[in-house]
Formats: sequence, structure tokens, C-alpha cells
Amino acid sequence: MNQRQWIVLSFGLFILGFILLSLRGPACLMPDGDLLIACYIRRYSFAIPGIIFMALGIILSIMNFLNLKK
Repeated sequence: MNQRQWIVLSFGLFILGFILLSLRGPACLMPDGDLLIACYIRRYSFAIPGIIFMALGIILSIMNFLNLKK
């Protein structure tokens, strides 16, 4: 991969992770058990991939800077 592809991939993953983290929303404060479980499932189903994508974006941007230039 060339340097532009690394840059696009790293920024794209970082932005996708940020979008997923913004979609998770706060946990519901309803006393109903079923609704509370659904809110926690929604929260963590968006948060965990968002964190992974943001971490991969940071790692790939570091790899881009450490890439030897020809």
C-alpha cells in the first residue's frame, strides 16, 4: 500500500469509530428490566467496535509515519 492509502484507511477507521461511539447513546435510566437490558446491549454493541476501529485508525496512522519513504 502506498502512503495515501494508509492515510485514507487510518482516517476512515478513526472516523467510523467516532461515529459508532456517538451512536451508542447514554444508558437508559428506566426501572424496567427488559428495557434496561436492551439499552445496555445497544450501548455496548456500538461502543466496543467503535473503540476497536479508533485504535486501529491510530495504529495505522503510526504505521504510516514509520513507513520507509523511497
